[in-house]
Amino acid sequence: MIKLMRGNEGGYVVQRFDHIFKQIFQNKKFFYDFLKLFLPDIVDKYSITLDSIVQEKTEIISQTLKSSMIDVLYRIKSQNIDAFIFVLIEHQTTKDYLMPFRMLEYTVAIWRYYIQQHKEESKRKSFKLPPVIPIVYYEGKGRWTVERDIMDKVRKIPGYEKYVPRYEYMAIELSKLEDEWLLESDTPLSKLICVSKWDKGEFEKNKDRFFVSVKSLDEEGFYEISEVIKQLIMNSRHLDEEELEEIEEMIKEKEVEGMFARLLTSTYKEGKENGMQEGEMKAGKAFIYDILETKFGEAPEDIKEAIEDIDDLERLRFLVKKAAVASSIDEFRNELRKK
Repeated sequence: MIKLMRGNEGGYVVQRFDHIFKQIFQNKKFFYDFLKLFLPDIVDKYSITLDSIVQEKTEIISQTLKSSMIDVLYRIKSQNIDAFIFVLIEHQTTKDYLMPFRMLEYTVAIWRYYIQQHKEESKRKSFKLPPVIPIVYYEGKGRWTVERDIMDKVRKIPGYEKYVPRYEYMAIELSKLEDEWLLESDTPLSKLICVSKWDKGEFEKNKDRFFVSVKSLDEEGFYEISEVIKQLIMNSRHLDEEELEEIEEMIKEKEVEGMFARLLTSTYKEGKENGMQEGEMKAGKAFIYDILETKFGEAPEDIKEAIEDIDDLERLRFLVKKAAVASSIDEFRNELRKK
């Protein structure tokens, strides 16, 4: 979700990491906060409570699909409603323009799973599939320019448009969420979302009201957000017993500034190492483009998109070697598709 480190000129730098969000959403309470923030009409209309939410294993999708997995899958089940909600967290600058198809594919897989669980019932005329709400949570700075309806990805035959399916997913764009709305909301999740969207300058400008907003949470909410901060600190390095006691004392005394200062100190070294690795990643991708352009002309868009999505430095080094020895662009494309 967030990582704080010092930039070259000092101060805070706030960086987003999608795997932290994935971890946070494994907590049912945080996902309930997510529903209250972004689907309040459903929460209110169907009187959804924390007990109405059941986390499902995303592996149920892999039973029928070999494609990449969704990040979060929950089922809302009560006397008033039975529905699935899944979230795909996107943070890459390069966008997947087949997203409408992927979201439809995931929804069909969920329905297939549901049918398997209700084999006898599914044979009856009265059988109905449960509603599925697909959500893309986009953490990127720019706009989400991908089509949201599968209908827009299908070529039309005049007069036969009614045979083209309509299926739209919900897109939540982090950059469009208003700071005031997030800070004034009484959920711990909204505070974390808000700070995650700020760059260094924005954090410096807004950190005082952010700290006030966090302190305004009730005891349970403050404890939840404090536990996330503590976990981020612990993830960055090993803490001895004395340090853990100091952090626990900060939580007890609601010393938000102290907790963030400790997070800053703990992640500085890691941030420096990450920055060096990011520089090597950027240079490696540029080197691959230079090799391909020299040998085969400008790289096709599908190859560029696949290269930009690479976040494994060892794999990137491997592909540099493959680009150098490839006899054709298709040969390199085949290597790129291998996992």
